Amino acid sequence: MATPLEKQLRAAQKFFASVRHLPSFEEAKARQVEVLTKKMAALPVSVEQAAALVEVLDASIWAGSLDELKASVRIEEPGVDRKNTPVQDYMAIPKYLSAGWSAESPCPFGGIKGSNCCGGYAGGSAR
Repeated sequence: MATPLEKQLRAAQKFFASVRHLPSFEEAKARQVEVLTKKMAALPVSVEQAAALVEVLDASIWAGSLDELKASVRIEEPGVDRKNTPVQDYMAIPKYLSAGWSAESPCPFGGIKGSNCCGGYAGGSAR
């Protein structure tokens, strides 16, 4: 399935293929390259989608901007599904600490000793 970005790229190429002979072609192409590079850089895509985008690029139309367009494609990090990644909860940390730790151990961040370490950010009580 084609992404909206791929559809925009195909539409731009179709338009530019028909207006190559116009004097304003280079100016319009430069503006379109700027828009496309911003969109591609802002929207990470899968490796498959990136390959499809690069394959769609027509070297005869984009000429000097082809490398810039290819370089602006941003690939999402593999194995990271940000939509389903839960936020880490550290509220149970004090339950796993021994009584000796809370009485003797200094806070590694310079805060109060024990369960009050770090101002209660790890589930302890605030200062």
